[in-house]
Amino acid sequence: MAQDIRTQKCCYLSTPEHVRSFIGRFFYIATATGELRLTSESLVFTSKKISFEIPLSAITEISTGHYARTAKLYRLDYITVKYDKHGKSETVLLTPTIYWGSTIMETNEIVASWIKSLKMQCHL
Repeated sequence: MAQDIRTQKCCYLSTPEHVRSFIGRFFYIATATGELRLTSESLVFTSKKISFEIPLSAITEISTGHYARTAKLYRLDYITVKYDKHGKSETVLLTPTIYWGSTIMETNEIVASWIKSLKMQCHL
């Protein structure tokens, strides 16, 4: 049975395609807001719009990026998670935070902390 390692009640979800789009570059950085959980076996995102579970063994890359300055005036980081899904490479962008009104500095610290946790669990 998978053990919960970490949970973030507020997390923004996006995709590379969305952040490159007009809406993603100028208006809305996220496509959904939900909860992010890291277990001993998977990374789980749950929201009203979308839910998914990525097995840690499927994750091939974890890195950091940041949203366009036209969407967020100050640098706001996100986690890039690349993984294999049925032989195809997929990518999600995750921004865990305390709540929607958190400062960018607080959020960037949480993103960095999550990256460390993910890399340690995935052995990357």
